[in-house]
Amino acid sequence: MILCEQSIGKTKNIYAMIGDLFHNKQKYRCNFEPTFKQSRAFEKLFEIKNMLGVFNSDIIVMLIIGNMSCQEIGKRLNIEKHKLYGNINSACIRLEEIMEDI
Repeated sequence: MILCEQSIGKTKNIYAMIGDLFHNKQKYRCNFEPTFKQSRAFEKLFEIKNMLGVFNSDIIVMLIIGNMSCQEIGKRLNIEKHKLYGNINSACIRLEEIMEDI
């Protein structure tokens, strides 16, 4: 399953889980085959997510995919304002460190 941004759907959730298109060609009636570069990109994406950890990954997803403000993230995570800025800053710094290593 791949976590992706939801474009249209019945739920109010900003994320949707989609099935693996590679194995469901008959269901989706397409001949979607990933290229080597696409496969490598997904591997790197999951590697980065694992290196970030759950908490930092959630913050990055809310910032990038959710396009949420700091105030919205604070409400969602139930974190005080002064602690939240430090958490967001550390998540971004950790992402930068990971990107330099990869």
